[in-house]
Amino acid sequence: MVHDERHVGRIVRRLKEALERQANRDLRPYGITLAQAHVLMELHEGDAERLSFKQLEACLDIAQSTVWGIVSRLEKKGLVATGESPDDTRARMVSLTPEGVELCEACRGLTEAHERQLASDLTSEEASQLYDLLERACASVERTL
Repeated sequence: MVHDERHVGRIVRRLKEALERQANRDLRPYGITLAQAHVLMELHEGDAERLSFKQLEACLDIAQSTVWGIVSRLEKKGLVATGESPDDTRARMVSLTPEGVELCEACRGLTEAHERQLASDLTSEEASQLYDLLERACASVERTL
């Protein structure tokens, strides 16, 4: 079967949208969205479990207003706390609460389950090839940015 490379973008978009729908469905019982989970997980990745709004903007590649909205909703849910930076009173910092840390563990489990499901119909060799090909495709596109 010959594949028309002009449709690769469509397939990638379908996959992204399907993964987002699945993640949002699975996160619904926890009362958060995928965008909120991304912020929590980014905070959880660092040793200090604390980042500035600017750092979140940069590592998630989203606008400042979007970060503010997401963090505000997470703060209302008691999952993060915000405050001034001890180094720069103009900078706002975001940190996980104990409830946020606990939720990150659940999110990590969901992420692992989604990864397993994504490759469930592939052999380990095919999964490895898919990963390598996707990395190469990303690098190719990112070089043009």
